[in-house]
Amino acid sequence: MWGLSKDRTQRLELMLLLQEKYQMNCVEISNFLNSNNIKTPRNKIYNHKIVWSSIKKYKARLKRINIEDEILSIKEAIYAEEELQF
Repeated sequence: MWGLSKDRTQRLELMLLLQEKYQMNCVEISNFLNSNNIKTPRNKIYNHKIVWSSIKKYKARLKRINIEDEILSIKEAIYAEEELQF
């Protein structure tokens, strides 16, 4: 994936894994990250709001990347105009 550093991608994938596979909520994920000394990209501790927004934005990013690979529709139109000669 482009645009995100390897560290940031790993943190986001970890959050997604904890939420989807282990059915943890945002409070439990933030407690897990903080207890394992995993800091935010700005070197702060996690809280449930940061975890929630990070997961939401990451899911939207993944969805957007998957949609870019598909052609949703193609619309073509032909317009003809008469050329005036003076």
